[in-house]
Amino acid sequence: MSFERTVILPVDPNTAFTLVTDPERLRRWQTVACRMNLRVSGSYRFTMSPGHHAAGTVTEIEPGRRLVLSWGWECSDTVPPGDSTLYITMEAHAEGIALTLCHERLDAGQSSGHAEGWNHFLDRLVRFAKTGHADPDEWNATPEPADAITAAEASLAALQLVLHHLQEKDLQRPTPCTEFNVSQLVDHLAGSLERLIAFTGRVPAGA
Repeated sequence: MSFERTVILPVDPNTAFTLVTDPERLRRWQTVACRMNLRVSGSYRFTMSPGHHAAGTVTEIEPGRRLVLSWGWECSDTVPPGDSTLYITMEAHAEGIALTLCHERLDAGQSSGHAEGWNHFLDRLVRFAKTGHADPDEWNATPEPADAITAAEASLAALQLVLHHLQEKDLQRPTPCTEFNVSQLVDHLAGSLERLIAFTGRVPAGA
């Protein structure tokens, strides 16, 4: 079985393609964190919500027209990474671009569950394409994180929602941390993340 839906985005083909491939754009409407090696046979990993990770490989690319991914979920016995296929196509429309998402190779139960998820995220994509921002995503709320990594992902999701809406006029405003204004606190957070990454000895790719 499969899930298929078409939405209309008021953008040009290149912008539509960027919305579904660029990690910075994906983080605005779909993912908490995102890594994508945008080439045929390149891998990707999406943190769709804290503790839930989709992964697979890029199998086809036509910039501005088509993207095909193998799709699955880490630690899943029913739809493991690469077990299903996601087709995203873009065609010209009077109001911009008609983007069609088709998720194939799912059984009846999987199709129903994925339909709920894709409808949720496609609605957010349309809002983001129209306004440049999406509303806070209630799916990213995890009141009782299962482990430290999930807790960190939930914290990241909350920070992204706050920082995304900051404007230049906000940068000198005070914060609950009396020694930092907004600008200084953002710099402090960024510096802390850089130091944590340095401790691991790794460089994140597109994260």
